[in-house]
Parts: sequence; structure tokens; C-alpha cells
Amino acid sequence: MQLKAIYEWKTCGLLWGFLANKNNYKMQFLVPENNVLNKLDDFKSSQINFGFSLGLQYRIFTRFLIDVEYQYYKIKNLSLKNSSFDFDIFKTNNTFAERKISLGISYFISK
Repeated sequence: MQLKAIYEWKTCGLLWGFLANKNNYKMQFLVPENNVLNKLDDFKSSQINFGFSLGLQYRIFTRFLIDVEYQYYKIKNLSLKNSSFDFDIFKTNNTFAERKISLGISYFISK
């Protein structure tokens, strides 16, 4: 989900906004079965993360735009859990960051 504001000046524009995304991670690890690590089991995590975006856009023609955007999300305390076990196989107290740079071409259908 994105909420963006755009400031246009002649053929250039500046955009900034707030972002919310939901990450679903699923990994498989070996777990003990009869005291031997030989069974693969799924460990999952589902989180909602918040971030921001910044970007520039340039109008080529009246209906075409080129834009470059930078997005940043913080992922706090990632933990992979399994309902069969009483422990987290992967848990961190650190904060991860997800960063994206995108280049896009937009076309306005109506104006």
C-alpha cells in the first residue's frame, strides 16, 4: 500500500510518500526425527513493515512520464516459527532494511 504526494513543476516532478507492505517468508530447515536431523519442515514469518519512498519524474510527452524511485522498508525482529516446535529456528534482535530503486514509464489514460 502506498500513499504518495507529487509536486509538479513544468516537465519535472518530485514525489514522496509512505509505504506499508506485508512480507511472508517461508523456509525449510532440517528438524529432528528419532533424534536424527533428517526431516524437512517449514518455518514461516508474516510481518507488516513500514517505510518511505522518494522519486523524480520527467514528462516526455503529454501522456508519457519516466520516473526513478527509491523505496526503503525496515524489517524489525524477523523470526521464523513452526507450530510443531517451541523455539524460533531463526530469530534476530536486529533491524533489516529492504531497499529498492525502480525505473518506470507511465502512461496517463485520462487527464
